[in-house]
Amino acid sequence: LSIFTNYLLWYDGDAYPAEIENRTATAFCFLLDFPAVFKYEPSARHLLEGGAGVSFLCRFAKISNGVSGSDEGYSGSASGDVDEINKWFWKDANFLFFMLSASYLFTFSGKIKAGPEFRCYFPCGSLFNGNGMNNAMFAAGVKLRF
Repeated sequence: LSIFTNYLLWYDGDAYPAEIENRTATAFCFLLDFPAVFKYEPSARHLLEGGAGVSFLCRFAKISNGVSGSDEGYSGSASGDVDEINKWFWKDANFLFFMLSASYLFTFSGKIKAGPEFRCYFPCGSLFNGNGMNNAMFAAGVKLRF
């Protein structure tokens, strides 16, 4: 489970990530991954992992701080745009992602392992609707295992 927020705006029937100056909504995002992970251990101290699976991006938006509900939006008002963004999250598989991951773990002592991890999330909704890789996500981090 990954939890994060982002800013969005509503334009021409779609929700798009926005800079803080152009935001309408703040989205609270909960990304649930269901991967199948394959591991390769070339030695006792090194572990390589690769995974693939499906992810669900559960989100809801609220009007951003500093934006008034009566401010002019694409659909007539900012609050109207937020309603459209919330509907957009759940239509046309915009919540569904295909995920690929790769990581390398080094065993430091006993059962403590750590190393870099990379993840790519491919948006099924955008791909199905002909919008290409719009809404794709890429993540890099450090994985710790005890």
